[in-house]
Amino acid sequence: MHSNLGEANANTREYEIAVEYYKKAIDIQEQKLPRTNLCVIDIYNRIADAYVKLNKFIEAQQHLTKSKNIYENNNSSKKVLSKKKIFL
Repeated sequence: MHSNLGEANANTREYEIAVEYYKKAIDIQEQKLPRTNLCVIDIYNRIADAYVKLNKFIEAQQHLTKSKNIYENNNSSKKVLSKKKIFL
């Protein structure tokens, strides 16, 4: 729900408010789902996009880096699992 509110505010160019809702959405998602969940990655990307539109490039880069790290950790764990299946 918070993610949807963030998106609605981003669509009306109220990026500061959008970021607040996106951050609330991340807090909720991380309590309910593993941090590697793709929803969390998507929300970090949305925050980064809002920061870019606010010309806050350092903040945008920080959130893109978080998103990238989660994605890479998620994919590396899948690679390890598939390698284990091959050897079993």
